[in-house]
Amino acid sequence: MKEANKTKEEKRKSIYSVQIRLDQLIQGKMSQQELSRKTGIRQPSISEMCRNESKHIPLENLALLCEELQCNISDLLILVDENGKELTISN
Repeated sequence: MKEANKTKEEKRKSIYSVQIRLDQLIQGKMSQQELSRKTGIRQPSISEMCRNESKHIPLENLALLCEELQCNISDLLILVDENGKELTISN
């Protein structure tokens, strides 16, 4: 397919993806319902994030999650390659 005929999604498709580690961060500490109650984020949204099915996450929600879980955003979101391997960036 010619470059000019590709859609925006086809042109901008990355080999990397962002994954949400929310399920691992709350496991054994609190339930999804409790996290929802403490943050004010809807429980279905928490559930989607735990299943890595979220397409859009408001920045405010990320801030609320980091605050409640006492973590950095890099603890919550990770970048993985097409094989599911976490990318690490060294300086």
